[in-house]
Order: sequence, then C-alpha cells, then structure tokens
Amino acid sequence: MFNPFRRETPKCPGCQRPAQIRRGRCAFCNVRVYIPRAYFRLIWLLVVVVLVATGAATYSRGHTGTWLLALLLSAIPLRIVFGFLIPPWFELGSIKYGLPFVLWYVAICVSNFLYWQIWGWSSLALVGKADARETMDFFSLPLIWISPSFYINSSRSFADVCGILFGNAFFYALATFVVYRVVNARLNRSRAIRLGISDADSEDEP
Repeated sequence: MFNPFRRETPKCPGCQRPAQIRRGRCAFCNVRVYIPRAYFRLIWLLVVVVLVATGAATYSRGHTGTWLLALLLSAIPLRIVFGFLIPPWFELGSIKYGLPFVLWYVAICVSNFLYWQIWGWSSLALVGKADARETMDFFSLPLIWISPSFYINSSRSFADVCGILFGNAFFYALATFVVYRVVNARLNRSRAIRLGISDADSEDEP
C-alpha cells in the first residue's frame, strides 16, 4: 500500500541492492544505470492532472491571466512534492541526452516576455495605437481562440499579461518540441542506417 511518509529506497536493477549511484554507476556492482524518461513523464502527468483540477475549481473570468500565472508557478512546488513522494526507478544503460520540453518552454517564455517588452513599447511609442493593437492581438494568440478573456489590452495588470504570455508559450513550445523530436528521430535513424551500411561494407572487405 502506498504510504507517502515511508518512501521505498530505489534498487539497482543489476544487483537488486538499495541504489547508491555514483557518476551514473552502482556503487556495488558497477553497472551503468539511469533514471528513465518514463519517470519524469509520470511526475509531470500528475502535476498536469492536479493543475487541471485546480484550475477548473478556481477559474476567474475577470483575471484569467493572473489565474493562469498562479497555476503555472504552482507547477514548480508540485513537481518537487511529487518527486519526493514518488522515488525514481533505475534502468540499465546510459541516459540519452536531449533537449527536454521544459527547456523549450522556459526559453520561449523568456523570449516571449522580452519580445513583448521590446516590440510592444516600441509599437506604442513609434507607430501608434492602431498598430499597437495588432501587436496585442499577436501576443494574445493562441489562447484568445479559446476564450476572448485572454486578450491582452492596456487595462491588463502585469500579472495578467505574464500569465497570458506564458500560457501561449506552452503551445509554441509544444509545437517546437514535436518538430525537434521528429527531426531528431529521423537523424538518428539515418545515422543508424549509415552505420549499418558501413559495418556491412567493412565485413565484405577481404
């Protein structure tokens, strides 16, 4: 029975002893182990489920941006709590490094915020209110397609604008991450095919 106050110690998949991992290897049997991506996906899935349930119960139409920002920021402590309650498991082998979704999301959040600051103020000061309105329309996408309450205008507070910008960044990051994974998978497949062909050619040589 699951008990959050009694965490089970992860075991090495090689020797089945309580895991003591040093530099990616078990301290007892010296096999190389790693935490699989399935563990991190499970943790983030639980975080998303809690956020969706909390968001549905606390939705505020008058301050949608602030509401969304509070949900996004609460993902960090939730990730820590679930990581503490659910210990990782290990698999034999070496971890395959790549750019995780969280990295894409944080990068796009920062770029969206800086882009909004630079482009938004410059449009308002140099171009005029009409073009500034088009700028706000752009930064409100794609959340404004879900609800008009996510539209960015001059009456919005700073927290509201940040919430909408960071919420939109999720969709941009998701699309970018999918493209990255597809391209990366194709490159790895092509590399494996080339290696297989070169190995076959070397075996055919006398």
